[in-house]
Formats: sequence, structure tokens, C-alpha cells
Amino acid sequence: MEPRAFHECVRLKEPRASARAASQERQCKIRAKISCYRANPRPFVGARAGRNPGFSLIELLVVVAMIALLLCILVPSLKRARDQAASAVCSANLAQTCKAEGCYQSENDGWIPGSPWTTGYWFLTSDSYKDWNPTLPLFNRFAVNMFDHVTPLRALTLGRKAVSRDRKTLFKEMTLDPYSCPASKEVAVPGAGAGAEVLADMPTIKAPSHLTMYTIMRAGPAMYDRVKDNTAQYPSSADEPDRVAQYSKWEIVVPPGYMPRHGCLGREQLKVFVADGLRYASYDTTEGTTDNTVVIGYDVSTFGKKGISCATPPPTGGDPDFFAPGFEYNSQSRPYSYRHGDNNRINAGFFDGHVEGLRLGPDRDEHHYTGRAVNPQYYYPSRSVVKKPAALHMAHIPAGTVLP
Repeated sequence: MEPRAFHECVRLKEPRASARAASQERQCKIRAKISCYRANPRPFVGARAGRNPGFSLIELLVVVAMIALLLCILVPSLKRARDQAASAVCSANLAQTCKAEGCYQSENDGWIPGSPWTTGYWFLTSDSYKDWNPTLPLFNRFAVNMFDHVTPLRALTLGRKAVSRDRKTLFKEMTLDPYSCPASKEVAVPGAGAGAEVLADMPTIKAPSHLTMYTIMRAGPAMYDRVKDNTAQYPSSADEPDRVAQYSKWEIVVPPGYMPRHGCLGREQLKVFVADGLRYASYDTTEGTTDNTVVIGYDVSTFGKKGISCATPPPTGGDPDFFAPGFEYNSQSRPYSYRHGDNNRINAGFFDGHVEGLRLGPDRDEHHYTGRAVNPQYYYPSRSVVKKPAALHMAHIPAGTVLP
């Protein structure tokens, strides 16, 4: 080989050798770092920052405060959404009940279920009105008492064979969907209308929360006089005709010939068939209980004045400070009945099938309630006459007002 060619070959090999040496040097450094990390990894954590990576107390408190703030914002919203959902389900249940009532009245010449003059007529006229005996001829086992509207509607919609023959089971089934409000969580114990041996045998049930109005379910003053004069035909109400009919000297007087029938209601779009409420709350008088202990019971008798699922309307009920049991929208029952909105609204299903919320306004004083929830036009038949506005806590309504 010529000397010139040899020197050119050496110059070509020198860069390759230098690159190879540099690569080997980098690999040695990487292996050294890996070996060092494996031997003692902690110094490399946060080494660039030059400090311990844990949270300080102030940082921790800031995070906790932010979480607490988010909870304060979100929890009320979630509760409001849950309450609105319960109200929507309640309205849907009322709509189903009203549709079932529409089917019943169309098959029974306009008569309204849940009245002593319709589905409860057997208990009104029978000599054995205190007994529950499905084996008796003509006994109506599809009603647990005179004012039961639920069991007849269940028999209509589910079929007669689907309805139990056991009265204790019927009481439990009366507050199943769609005949109750999901916002009501209370339970009721047997507490009226029977002897101790009967009460001990009856079950604890979900408290009735959808109620009809006795001013719609009871007959008018003409039938009141007839029941009073003919005690043999109506033995269950011989001593108290107001169990099944309305007196002509009450605070609002319905038309004399009124009967619980669609043709007698008047403007059906204004008349409530069933609404939110609670029956029957009273103060516990058992020795050892506190003064404000409320107990919720239900009437197990067959001939009670309102039974288990009928109520005194919101605008009626006497002195608001008189804690008498049975007033479903005043005194101790009030917070349980007005369970929607800001505890100031009831949902109501009307005879024409629609459902709407009726709100209670602020109380101006003990003689002046306000709001649609206490407007008597929704709870009395058309052409009823207001006689005693003060007894309704609605002094702004003139005496002699005729309800639409």
C-alpha cells in the first residue's frame, strides 16, 4: 500500500473509535446512576426541589376547608333534588288513584268510593257493624271500614282474587304504592276504636299519607236528619249521625240533598278527591314520656268517624292551639301533612284526574290563614255556603259566601 493511502485510512478510523468511546462512557454513567439509585433511592425523591415532598399543616387545612365548602354547597342541592323527586312520585301516585276512581265511578253510576253511602254501606246498615266476618251474606270484604277508598280501588284495578281476605293484611296493603306518598316515612300503631285484645292483634303499618275529605264523603243535612230519625236502618250511626252526614249548623253547610256522587260535586276540576295528609297524630300521654312526644296511630274499627284514610279538610279544625287528635292539618299533624316544598305544600288529586300542589301561605294571625291549601272551595261541593268564617281561620271570607 502506498503511504498516502495508508494515512487516509487511519484518518477514517479515528472518528469511529472516538464515537465508540463516547458511547461507552455514557453507558457507564447511566449504569452508575442506576446502581446508586438501587442502593439508596430516597435521596432522589424531591432532590431537585431540595425539600421533603410531604404536605404541610397549612396545605392540609386548606384542602379540608375546600372539601367542607363543597359539601356545604352540594348537600342542600342533593336534598332539594331528592325532595323534588319524592314530590314527583307522590303526584304520579295521586294521578293513578284519581284514574282508578274515575274507572270506579264510571262503572257504578257516578258513586264515589270510600264513603259510608257507597263502599262502606254494609257497615252503616248492618246489625253486626262491629264485626269483621267475610262469611256473612252480602258482607263487603273489599273495605276495612266505612271510609276505606283504597281496598275497593285495589279490587277494581288488580282483580278481586288479588285482594286478601285477612283484615290485618288489608291494613298493611292500604299504604302500599300507589296509595301513599314516598316522602312520608312515619309508621302508625293500632290506637283507636277497639278493645285492648283487638289492638294487640293488629299490625304496625306505614302511616296513611293520602287521604280523602270527609266533607266530600259524607252526605248532606237531609240525610243527617234521616239517619237521626231512622236509627233502625242505620244502627252504626244511631247516636252520632255526623259519622255519615253533615250537620246544617256547621261552619260550612253543603247543599241539603248532597250525596257522595259525581253528579252532586259541581265543578269537578275544583274538588279534591285525595290529598297529602297524615292521620292520626296525637301527644303521647303515657307516664314517663315528654310533653312533646307525638304518637301516630290508626283506627281499627269498622265504623270510625273518619276511619284510617279520611280527613278533616285543611281549612277546618277549630283552635290551632287546641292539640286534639284527629285534625290532620293543624297542631301536631301539621309538619307531617305539609311535607313538600318548604314544608308548606300538599299535593292534591282532583276528581277530573289532574294533580297540583296547594301551598299554605303565612299565618297572619290565629284567625287568618292564607294560601290555596286552606281555600275551602277545593274541599266542599259546589253551592256550599260559608256560615262561620272564624271557625275556618279565614276571617277574610264573608259569611254567606257561596263556594264555586
